[in-house]
Amino acid sequence: MIIKKKIVVLSAVVFIGILLLVVQFTEIFFTKDKSAEDELDATLVCFSEACIKAEIAETLSERTRGLMFREALAEDEGMLFVFQKEESRSFWMKNMHISLDIIWIDREFRIVHIEQAAPCASETCTLYKPNEPAQYVVEVKAGFVDKNNIHIGDMINISYN
Repeated sequence: MIIKKKIVVLSAVVFIGILLLVVQFTEIFFTKDKSAEDELDATLVCFSEACIKAEIAETLSERTRGLMFREALAEDEGMLFVFQKEESRSFWMKNMHISLDIIWIDREFRIVHIEQAAPCASETCTLYKPNEPAQYVVEVKAGFVDKNNIHIGDMINISYN
């Protein structure tokens, strides 16, 4: 009788764990993209010569999804990844359809690393990771960094609306 109870309890725990994983997976990959009007007006990220309207990715599911599956990104749009603390942050381009410039920013809003990243369709994708810790990461359309003369050491400004 005790063994049956243990099996029932263990089965319930496993079932709940699987259910939580399914919910998380569904939220990450099947949540409808928020409209540009809803998200892109939320934050303005300004570099020395240009500003972008940025969607904010601050929850785990938002950061995991990022710009995956997007077909296009305007030159004045991007995504701002916000983390609770400054740490080493790696990014990859799995399930991306557009090339990006990825900009890592420390807690003092100084650019510490920049990468030009191409989409990855394979199972093994390049991990982009700076040597410096970052608290924020900005993804913009490829070519934005060169076009706007953005460099490591530059300061940025984030205006939350």
